[in-house]
Amino acid sequence: MYSFWAVLVGFAYLSIFFLFLPWLCRHWPHSRFFRSGVNDPEIVRQILHENDLRISIAQDSLHNYVKKPTSAEGPVDLVVAVITINRDSDSVGQLGYLTQTVARVLSVVQNDRSEIFRNKIAFICNVDVKESQHSEAVYLSTVVRVISRFPNGTSTATPQGKFDVFEKEKSDYVFCLRQAYNYNPRYILMMEDDVLLNHDSFATLTHLLRSRVDLRKDNLIPWLFTKLYYPEKWQGYGFEPDKIGELIGIALLGGTVLALLAFVLSSRRFTTKTRISALFVVGAMTSTTVAVLVGRQHIQSWRRFSHYTHRLIRASDCCTQAVLYPESVVEGLAEYLSGVVCSIDFSVDLAIDAFARTHSLRRHLVEPNLCRHIGFVSTVRSYAKKAAEFLE
Repeated sequence: MYSFWAVLVGFAYLSIFFLFLPWLCRHWPHSRFFRSGVNDPEIVRQILHENDLRISIAQDSLHNYVKKPTSAEGPVDLVVAVITINRDSDSVGQLGYLTQTVARVLSVVQNDRSEIFRNKIAFICNVDVKESQHSEAVYLSTVVRVISRFPNGTSTATPQGKFDVFEKEKSDYVFCLRQAYNYNPRYILMMEDDVLLNHDSFATLTHLLRSRVDLRKDNLIPWLFTKLYYPEKWQGYGFEPDKIGELIGIALLGGTVLALLAFVLSSRRFTTKTRISALFVVGAMTSTTVAVLVGRQHIQSWRRFSHYTHRLIRASDCCTQAVLYPESVVEGLAEYLSGVVCSIDFSVDLAIDAFARTHSLRRHLVEPNLCRHIGFVSTVRSYAKKAAEFLE
């Protein structure tokens, strides 16, 4: 009987790690079995093809959308501000990121029935120094309100005749934040123009705000923001205490399952304490190894099945793709950002995080992400990013 279980475990080990997992995960970014160059031409073509399909869907959605009044009736619960700047997309054609982002925002706003976000307003914040040349924003102005930072090209450049890109990014953020604050809302969602909200993102936020943030009596420390996105490439297993705890939980689960199977399926003669313990160790090591190889990003995907299974964790300083602010902190944050100078070593997300630390404010991140980043071509750093990170 012992040799039978040894052969069975060995066969299962070889099948899992040399056949099943390599086949299953061959197209999964962030898994150890995914193999691709930094910008593999085939993956780039796939991303651009998927982007074209999304543009077509977004345009159809906008075609059927009826423009709503720019002023809401009664108190405003949520303002969604989409910050945009024209991209130099000559090398890859029309990207249509803003069109996709706005179409998804309007769809979510229109269909959401969340109690906390009953009265919602969305607008585009055009921060391009030549507003009329941002043709996508001009086109979308027939559907949604567009507020321009530089109407008629009224910009003020540096003495060298150009903006510092990181300082301008910060100033743009402050301008759009203040424009959203003018509506006097309870919450402000600041979004970049290359982000697709999940269809149930507002329902998930409502659950988290009610159960974890705003309505808990023991939550005495105010919060600065709740981030809806964090780059998946940095969501893998590491040495952080919570992630180590996850691996320990997976090990205990895997070891327990294998030990129980052996106990149920084997004869009493085989189920000695030593052998069951050995199988527990084998199950624990195997399940942990599988989790690491598959990638935490995929292991945690079960949380996407319901907004009740999402969770809030402490946010890091990166990034600003989609950030929710309560009204109470906006004025102080805008004033603080106006008084600091941003650079390549101190970008706007780091400045926002510094404000939170200075004032001892909580910083939340929703996990898994409530939106998807589609910006393969960056506006700030002027290059295409690693293509595999943008596969669906």
